[in-house]
Amino acid sequence: MLAAFSTPVMAQNACMEDVKTRYVTGFGFTNGTITNGTVIVLEGGSGNGPWTITLPPGEVKMAYAHWHAWGTSNPTVTFTNGNGYTDTIQIIDCEFDDNVSGCYCSGYVPNNGTHHYYWKVNATPGVNTLNIHSGDVYDKWFVAVINNTDAANRTHSGHWWHNFGLWDPDFGVNYSTWFYNASSDPINTGANYTLWTAQSHMNEFSMYFNDRFLDNRSTGSSLGFSLEKFNVDNIDGDGSQKATWKDVVDEGAQYMYVYFATLAEAIPLPDLVVEDFKFPDTAEKGKDFGVNVTIRNQGAGVTGGTFNVSLSVVKEGAPTTYKYKMENVGPLGPDDKTIVNFTVNLPEDGCYNFTAVADCDGDVKESDENNNASSAYFQVGGVIVVHNNNDLMSVANRVVDGTYYIENRTITNCAGCGITIENTTLPVVIQNCTIHDCGYKVPLLKPAGICLRNVTNVTIGGYRNMIVNNTDAGIRVRNSTHVDIMDNYISNNTKYGIYVYPDRLVKPPYPEYIKYINITNNTVLENGEAVTHGDGGIILTQVFNCTVSCNTVQDNDDYGIYVCGNYSNILLNNITNSRSYGIKVYNSSENHICWNIFINNNGSVAPQAWDNSRNSNY
Repeated sequence: MLAAFSTPVMAQNACMEDVKTRYVTGFGFTNGTITNGTVIVLEGGSGNGPWTITLPPGEVKMAYAHWHAWGTSNPTVTFTNGNGYTDTIQIIDCEFDDNVSGCYCSGYVPNNGTHHYYWKVNATPGVNTLNIHSGDVYDKWFVAVINNTDAANRTHSGHWWHNFGLWDPDFGVNYSTWFYNASSDPINTGANYTLWTAQSHMNEFSMYFNDRFLDNRSTGSSLGFSLEKFNVDNIDGDGSQKATWKDVVDEGAQYMYVYFATLAEAIPLPDLVVEDFKFPDTAEKGKDFGVNVTIRNQGAGVTGGTFNVSLSVVKEGAPTTYKYKMENVGPLGPDDKTIVNFTVNLPEDGCYNFTAVADCDGDVKESDENNNASSAYFQVGGVIVVHNNNDLMSVANRVVDGTYYIENRTITNCAGCGITIENTTLPVVIQNCTIHDCGYKVPLLKPAGICLRNVTNVTIGGYRNMIVNNTDAGIRVRNSTHVDIMDNYISNNTKYGIYVYPDRLVKPPYPEYIKYINITNNTVLENGEAVTHGDGGIILTQVFNCTVSCNTVQDNDDYGIYVCGNYSNILLNNITNSRSYGIKVYNSSENHICWNIFINNNGSVAPQAWDNSRNSNY
């Protein structure tokens, strides 16, 4: 059926006019002001009806029904208002009853092609019904302006405009409709306004208001229809506003239609969002732990009363949802925030999705009702976090001669690092552990299997650790000294096998924050991704007096070994099949690079290694 009007043939009776503010005898222009009211713009979709439209209490200042029909003329239509009064009229193609009712036509075969019918109806609060008795209706819309509605339904107060017509601008030419001052009252340039537009026959378009970009939108298809809603915050004070359709893209008919545009001054409303989740460092199954959820009102209005906040928790791959709720939160003024604490107890280890919803029961009318929810992931069970020396006793399997052993563990953390140790000076050994699949839910947080920061005297290895399939890095070492990484199997981490670096990168000369890192006898395989640059097997950035020796470094993207720093030894490594250089040395000096074996790096194209440094020793 769409194909029937996709290709216009032969002009018939065309009667199109610009989309503009109309004058109605006995009513005035289709603009004005309201107080503590609402402007309702609805889309009813295809079909003749009956279409029921429920309006809230208040004085209905103006209401229009609009619909599109293709290739059928002169329909009879009935409207019944909330008081039960019924009115029936027939609307004739290209006849206009003083802008109370009428029909614009594109003039194509058959029967004048595209029709835009409109009717100023006698709508009232309650249930209203529109029934179009004939015609091939592809979309329909309803616009109502209501003064002094109840508090629960107030959305707009101040100026409003309703512009309508039917226009088919030359394809590729920008088209504008103008809104002129609704009364002698000054325009409130400090308020936000709501703009609705109805259009069809375009795949995509860009909407501008007063020559400033609002958003890109789509009707869904070449012959599709849409009602779009925009927030506008750049009202001019001179009393004339302009909405413009630009950059129209259409893959089919190569034309577009514009039906109406409605603009109304919005009441400042609250807008509740979930701004943040705060989880404990670790949690155990079967034990209570707290989850703090920060709720912020990012809107311009106050919430008035209180509201409720819900928290739903689902284990990855499991069907059960654990539900929690906090009532009587708030009220919140503009930009105010509050922290809601939930006590959670979960029966199994695993990766859980936490979804919080502000105003979960819809108690607060908001400027955006679709942004109340946010989600975050958290791992229950198995994760190790050490913030200082005092935390070591609680996580160590054993302590021998003052050395803390973390061993014989299998660890995963979908939402961060598997093992985190920071700010310690006591000897620590991590051995015979499998640390896998860490951080895959939070790649932007730069997780790793093992994360060290500001530590000294840590050994990763001895008895081999398996550090595999982690997001970003297998091992991260930041701002640390005297760290030994040895005898580990480190594979298939998405960016780096081992990444050693300072908190802050600087230009030379480098401060000596990182030194005496010993990386020996590790197998480092298939780390990094071909789509990114700078990944690799072993990456040392701004380091001093480090040793990288006797490692098997194979099939890594981008580099096998990367060194930026001074006085380090890169010795006796077997480096094979790196996508780029087997070894890259950058902005460094006084490094010793000897007795390494290079096979098939850089695509077997010479050179196998690269060095722009001063005073390197080979």
